[in-house]
Order: sequence, then structure tokens, then C-alpha cells
Amino acid sequence: MSRHRFAIVVFMVAIALAQSLIEPAYLGYLVAFALLSLHKVLNPSNLQYRIRPPSMWWLPFCIWLVFMGIITYLNEAQLRDVLRDLGAIAAFFVGRFVFLGHGDPVKQNLKALSEVGLLIVVATLVAASLAYIAGASAYQWRGEFIPPSHSWLPYLMVVNYVLAQTEKSHAAVYVRRFAFCVVGTLASLSRTDLILVALFLFVLLVRHLPQLLANRLVRRRILYGLCIVVLLLPLFISLDVVQNRIASGVGADDSSVGWRLMENASFLDMMLGAGPVEWLAGFGFGARVPLPSGVLDFNDNTSIPHLHNSFLTIIVKFGLVGIVMLLIYLARHWSLSHRSIGRELEILHAAGRWIVLFVLLKAVTLQGLTEWSHVLFLGLGCAFMVRVERNHK
Repeated sequence: MSRHRFAIVVFMVAIALAQSLIEPAYLGYLVAFALLSLHKVLNPSNLQYRIRPPSMWWLPFCIWLVFMGIITYLNEAQLRDVLRDLGAIAAFFVGRFVFLGHGDPVKQNLKALSEVGLLIVVATLVAASLAYIAGASAYQWRGEFIPPSHSWLPYLMVVNYVLAQTEKSHAAVYVRRFAFCVVGTLASLSRTDLILVALFLFVLLVRHLPQLLANRLVRRRILYGLCIVVLLLPLFISLDVVQNRIASGVGADDSSVGWRLMENASFLDMMLGAGPVEWLAGFGFGARVPLPSGVLDFNDNTSIPHLHNSFLTIIVKFGLVGIVMLLIYLARHWSLSHRSIGRELEILHAAGRWIVLFVLLKAVTLQGLTEWSHVLFLGLGCAFMVRVERNHK
């Protein structure tokens, strides 16, 4: 393993461990961000690296940042909440401009992420086994045993797909890792991630089915795989914890859904009492949404810094202007990603679109645009979408 790949693996593992072992986890993130940035500066192969934000966005972003600073000061937000929101923006910049530097070999980054995915799958399967042995309920399974980094598996599944398509000599390795990511997602019992994985698999099946069926060896492997699925899937679904998870997803008493509905009601109460300035520009960094009278969060707070729906969170903090700026920025990258030269860049750009799409879908239910690691992947997806170097190996 090259020094660059090793540094990326250590960086991602440090973030994964921070999610589970450090409180608050963001302190671990900041240390990891600092170490990665230092590695970029000290690594001789990256001396030509420069942070080069798009010129058309740099000045408006600085003006917006100053304006939001004024609003934040006027609303007297708590310093910890302000730093948490600023850290999310920093995470995006790390993913967009630092993680994949100007002179970095793309495939080294992809291979490092593939290896990280393998580690996360192993950790998830071990945790799921311990949860099963302990007889954990669905709530305990997800909240106490499964590592938070399991939520990266849909992104890492896309990474392995890219490598399988571009590294033909090692395609079987990355296909297996792709399958491991699917298995890890199943073991996590994350309903949102399962939907994302099912969506991706369906699109791949539609796109590659004629090519797959044309190869006798591949047909045989598909048949074996289907037999395994037919045999094992009913056993998996019959598990008490899976049945509990399925029932809670459609029942009226699902506490997770109930909490999200309460968050949405609190958002409406807050915004209906706001003026036109707040609707346009938000309440600034560190803004919190008051909970209904008598309702407390898990830390006994009467307000929350983030909603599960990140789009609503952005409206609270940065208003309609903020969310429109974000969507325009992503749409511009999406448009640029279609200007590919060569098959490998086309695949890389498509992977960037899938990663960004997954983050946006997670933002509806799982704070995809506020949790730092997901925002990091959002920036990385944008970096993939606009990569233009012909020699990116």
C-alpha cells in the first residue's frame, strides 16, 4: 500500500472511530482534518496542490459568510452550536478540495476508500453478531451495537463499482467488496440505506443485464447467487429483530417516525413566527429549533440544533437563499459532470453523481447535509464530478 493510500485509510478510520469513541465526535473529526491537511502539505508528490475554488463562487461565498456572521451575532447563538455548523462547511471543503488534491491519483483514493469499506463491513458484521447474541431489539441493534460509519456503505459500494469497471485485472476483488457492502447494509438494518442500495442495484441490473447474460460464467455465478439469496433471505427476514424493524417502519407507533413528525411541526411553528428576513436568510450559524412545551431531546434540551430533514435545517439556519445557493452549486457540478472525455472519466463522473444523490436522499431522513462525514462525501462527490485530468491513475 502506498503512503498516500495509507494516509487516506487512516484518515477515514480515525473519523469512524471518533463517531463511536469520542464525545463530542467532532473533536476527532477536526484532528483528522488537520492531519490530512498536514499530510497534503508535507507530501512531496502534492507540492503542486492548490485549493482552487471556482472563481464564480468565491466572492459570493465570502460575502454570504460575512452576512451570516452578522445574523449569527445578532441572534446570540451558542459558540458550540456555531462551531458545529462551521465544521460542516469545513468538512465539505475537505471533501471537495483537500481529500482529492489537484495532483492526487484518483485511483489511489478510490482503492483506499474500498479498503475502508471492507473494514467497516467487518465491524458492522461483528457488531450485528454481538447484537444478535445479546438478543438486542431493533432499537438497540441500531443505536447501541452497529457503528455509525455503516452509513458510508452505499457510497463505498459506488466506489467499488467504479474500480470493478476500471480495474479489469482485479474486477473480481471489487465485485466481492461491492457484495460485502450490500451484506453490511443488510446487517445494519438501516431502512434508508437499504432503499438506496436497492435503487442502485436496480439501475445497474437494467443497464448491464444484456452484457451479464451474454457471458456463460457470469450467468452461472448469477444463478448461484440467486440460489443463495433464495435460501438465506427468508431466514434473514424471519429474524425477530428484522420483523420488529419492518413492523416499526409501517406501524403508527414508530417512535422514529413520530419524532421526525414532531421535528417538522416544530420547524413550522418556528418559521411561521419568523419574518421575511428570517425566511430569506435564516437565523444564522448555531440556530436551534425550539421543541414543543414539555418535550426534551435525548440530552434533556428544550431545543435541537439539527432536524433529521437537513433541507429544513438549512432553511432554519440559512433561509431560502442558502438552500437555493446550495442546489444551484450542485446543479452546476452535475451539469459539468456530463462533459466527460474517455470512458474512465465518464464512470468517475457518474460515481460522483451517485454519491451526491445518495447524500441528498439521506438528507431527507438522516441529516445527510449536516452530519460531517456525509458532508465530506458530498464534497468528494462534487470533486469526482468535475475531475478533468486525462491521466488520473
